[in-house]
Amino acid sequence: MITLEHYQEALDRFKRRCETLGERVVAVILFGSMARGEISPGESDILDAIVILHDRVFADKAEFCQTFGVLVEACKDLESSGLPFHPFLYYSQNEFSHSFLSYFSLTHSKVLLGSDVRESTGGSDRHGSLNQLAFFGCRRLMQRAARLTDLHTTDQTAAQSTVEWFLKAMFTAAAFACGQETFYPESVQLVRNLLPELNLENLDSVIAFKRSQAPTPTAAREALRHALDITEDLNDLLEKHLRSNNRWGRIASLWEPRP
Repeated sequence: MITLEHYQEALDRFKRRCETLGERVVAVILFGSMARGEISPGESDILDAIVILHDRVFADKAEFCQTFGVLVEACKDLESSGLPFHPFLYYSQNEFSHSFLSYFSLTHSKVLLGSDVRESTGGSDRHGSLNQLAFFGCRRLMQRAARLTDLHTTDQTAAQSTVEWFLKAMFTAAAFACGQETFYPESVQLVRNLLPELNLENLDSVIAFKRSQAPTPTAAREALRHALDITEDLNDLLEKHLRSNNRWGRIASLWEPRP
């Protein structure tokens, strides 16, 4: 039986792995259900985290390869835990500070290791307006991920990971764009209420694919197509909703390359 203790043990092992990298790690940020204290044992994944590395790591091939090796071993350890798993993210400090990612509010994230660099993305509580931009960046990633994954649908793990990311990110980011801080799965119902014209008739089949124990390439292509169709429909209706509420102009003004 999976318990909360299993999640904490896996998190502690992950932290110890990262600590072996010493000053090469600027910070490790935990977000998602673990950071919010909303773990559903056996359902919640391990773990939503970002490892932020010193810029110099990316300037030296040998140092990068050694560092990357440690991160790979950390992933293998998490995967072997038996908990629902997907790889964590990693960035250079410069990449992180220029990202559009916005799930790092002080309320919904925590610093697991190193310095508190959350405000550098503009996604902290003090700069919460950038949360409203997350959907449009996530949409671009979804377009690329779906099309790239579709070329390699024999890798069912990659297809299911793309679909899982779609479910967790797109609806949550859409809720943020509307000024509502809620997370998957609650964000799905909130978006349904805000955008009643949204066509979600294929959402159940996407969820079923994510949970499938023996997915086929045909099922993968269908799920990816449905997820991308929902994303595009959501984009159009979200823009319409924001325009009708006189919020689109402000968001559009923020959607500019950062210096």
